[in-house]
Amino acid sequence: MNDYNIKQLYEEMEIELITSMKRNLNRHLKEETKVGFQFTQWQAEKLKELKRYQRENRKIIGGYTKGLNEVISKQLQKELKQGSINAIKQFNKYHTDDKLKPSELMNKSFFQTNDRKVNSLIKVVNNDLNKANSAALRMINDEYRQVIHKSAFFVGNGVYTEKQAIDMATKDFLSRGLNCIEYADGRRINIASYAEMAVRTTSLRTHLMGEGDFRKSIGRTLVKVTSHGGACKLCTAWQGKILVDDVYSGGKSDGQHQLLSEAMNQGFLHPNCRHGLTTYYPELEDISYDTDEEELISDDLSDKYNYYERQEKKYTRLEKGSLFDDNIDYYRTKRLQYIEQQKLISMINDTRNVTSSEFQARTKGVTIGMSQENYSRFSPSENKIYLGTKSNFYDLIHELGHKLQSTFTKEEEKVYNKIIKRKFSKYTKNDFEVKTTKTGKYWLLKDSSDFVSKYQTRIYNGNRNFIFNKVNTNYALEYFSEGIKYYYENKKLLLEKDKELYEFIKGVVEKWI
Repeated sequence: MNDYNIKQLYEEMEIELITSMKRNLNRHLKEETKVGFQFTQWQAEKLKELKRYQRENRKIIGGYTKGLNEVISKQLQKELKQGSINAIKQFNKYHTDDKLKPSELMNKSFFQTNDRKVNSLIKVVNNDLNKANSAALRMINDEYRQVIHKSAFFVGNGVYTEKQAIDMATKDFLSRGLNCIEYADGRRINIASYAEMAVRTTSLRTHLMGEGDFRKSIGRTLVKVTSHGGACKLCTAWQGKILVDDVYSGGKSDGQHQLLSEAMNQGFLHPNCRHGLTTYYPELEDISYDTDEEELISDDLSDKYNYYERQEKKYTRLEKGSLFDDNIDYYRTKRLQYIEQQKLISMINDTRNVTSSEFQARTKGVTIGMSQENYSRFSPSENKIYLGTKSNFYDLIHELGHKLQSTFTKEEEKVYNKIIKRKFSKYTKNDFEVKTTKTGKYWLLKDSSDFVSKYQTRIYNGNRNFIFNKVNTNYALEYFSEGIKYYYENKKLLLEKDKELYEFIKGVVEKWI
C-alpha cells in the first residue's frame, strides 16, 4: 500500500466516522415531532448512548486498519528490494560489458542483513499509525460529547431549530476534520495527511537503503539528487547536486563533494520529501539521471491546487456531517466549485507540459475560469477564457489558440491569410448547412473530410460571411484554433489533412517565422 492509498483509506475512514456521528445525532429527532420527545430528553438520551457510540467508532477504525501493519510491512520490504533492483538496472544500462544479475547480489545474506535495518523502520511507522488511530478515536468521542452540550445551548437560545443547532455545534469540527496529530510546535494536521507523510517518508528511506546497499557492494558512494517541478523551497537548492552518500552507502568525505548527512541536517530529505538519489558515475559522460517520477504541478500552481484540494475535503466533511437541508445544499455547491478549480489547475498544468515556451509566452496574461455551460469560449474584450463543464486541456489549447492568433505579426498574418483562403477556395455556400443553437447561427461544411474536424469548418453568422457565394474567411474563426489543438493532440492527423496549416503552426510556436 503506497502513500496515496493509505491517505485515501484514512480519508474514507474519517468520512465514515462523520456519517456515524450524524446518524447518531439525528436519531430521536423525528420522535420529538411525532410524540412530543423534548430536546432535553434527546440530550440525555445521547449521553446515555455514548458507550454504544464509542464501541461503534472503535469498530469503524478497527475495520479500516485491520491488517494494515502487515500490509505496510510488506510494502516496505518491497521498497527495499526495488531500491536495489533500480540501482542495478541503472548500472547495467551504462555498463553493458559488465552486467550484474540482481539474483546474484540479492542473496540470502543480503536479505538477512537488510531485514534487521528495515524492521526498525517498520516498527516505528506502525507504532506511529497505531498512536494516530488511538488519537482519532479519542477526538471523535470527545467531539460527540461536546456537540451534545453545544447544540443544547444553541436550542436553548431559541434562535435555531434542532437540526440547525446541531449543525452549528459540529461546524468547527467538520471544518477541521480529524486533526488529531499535534506536533511539538502546536501545529495540528489531519490524520489522513499524517498517515500519508509517515508511509511516504518511510518508503523513501527504505528505497534509499536498498539503493545504498548496492552502491556499497560495488564501492560507489557518489549520488546525484533528482529534480522535479513543484519542489519545496527547502529542497530546491539541492536539486541536481552531487553528494557523497555516507548515510546509506557508507561513503567517506572526498574533499570535493558535500556529505549527504550534512545536507540532511540542513533539512534535505525531510518528512514528506519527494526527492530521491541516483548513483553518480563521473567517468560516464552524457548519461541521463532523470527518473520516472510522477509529474508534479508546477511551483506557481501547486499552492493554489493544494488550497482547493483542502477546501474540497473541508466541504465534503461539512456536507456529509450536516443535518439541515439548506446547509447540505450549500456545502455541496462549495465542494463542487473547488473540484472545478482543481480541474482547472490540472488543465493549465497539463497545457504547460505539452505546449512550447513560445506558445506560452504569446498567450500569457489570459484569465482562465470555469463556466456552467457545456461549451468553452474566448472573450477578446475581457482577455478571458470560459471553459465548459466537460472541457479537457486540449479544449483549453483550442481557446488559447484564439489568443495566439491575435498576436500574429504582419508577416504571420499575411502567410496565414493565404493558407486559409486556399483551404476554403473550392467551397461555395451550397456546400454548407445551417445550424442554429442558443449561442447563435452558423454554417458547417456538409462534408468535412478534408479538415481535422467538422468544427474547424464553422463559419459564423454575419452580413458578408459569404461573398458571391464564396466563403469570407474572416468568419472562419475556428480554423486556426482547432488546427493548433490538433497540432498538440494529433499531429499526424493535422499533417495528413492540412500540411500547410501544420507547417505554419509549427513555425509560429517554434519561432521559425
